[in-house]
Amino acid sequence: MRKYKLFYKALPVAVIFFALKVIVHHFGYECIPSNLMTMLPTILTSIVFVLGFLLAGVIADYKESEKIPNELSASFFAIWQETYLHYQTKPSERLREFLVEMPKEIRTLLLDFFIKHDKNALKVLDKWVMDIHKFDGNEMATVYANRLKTELVSIRKMFNRITVVKKTDFLPSVFTTIRIIVCIFIGVFLFLDVTPWWGGAILPALFAFMIFIILYVIQDIEDPFEYLNEDLKGKGDEVDMNILTDTIRNIEEQSRNIC
Repeated sequence: MRKYKLFYKALPVAVIFFALKVIVHHFGYECIPSNLMTMLPTILTSIVFVLGFLLAGVIADYKESEKIPNELSASFFAIWQETYLHYQTKPSERLREFLVEMPKEIRTLLLDFFIKHDKNALKVLDKWVMDIHKFDGNEMATVYANRLKTELVSIRKMFNRITVVKKTDFLPSVFTTIRIIVCIFIGVFLFLDVTPWWGGAILPALFAFMIFIILYVIQDIEDPFEYLNEDLKGKGDEVDMNILTDTIRNIEEQSRNIC
């Protein structure tokens, strides 16, 4: 049903405009002469051009956002694997505790950040920095500790990028303006004297359906990180996080084997 979500969302809009046209025709309010219809294709072309501009902008952000789950997954696993290899060669209580707690803390981080929208979610990364700082020169050589710190910096950058994408509206003034223009454009059709009248009813419904479905697409992918649960399943066309959740499950399975 998710693939038809936008269809079902735009369909009521088309039905409403069809019903409005029937009402306008029934009461004889069609006061705009049909010869003015020659101007409407030019306006429609302009609307489609602006919609294409908006859609191209949000898709660029969306395509960039699709890379983030893979990069997060790689960084999380690199930190865990490097620590695990050092634990195998030089076991210590500090390394064991870090390895056991890390998958739980990743789950908490994702839940607090994506679902609860907790501003303090990234404090988990600060804790890891302190833990790795304690490993430096003790459980692992400085070069390896610095490598883990670099991965943590990359993770923080990715979360900051997600925050920017989520909170930044793409040209909100243009988006609001195009909505107003669309409503005026379709409103003109409601009062346009077209023969036969039912043809004049189909046109605004059809235009409303096509234009509003594009507006809903833009609105839906403008924030590609809206998730409903800790498994990071979205309610629409969100970025697929399966590779990240699979990595977390892999880390959890391996952590259970740590003595």
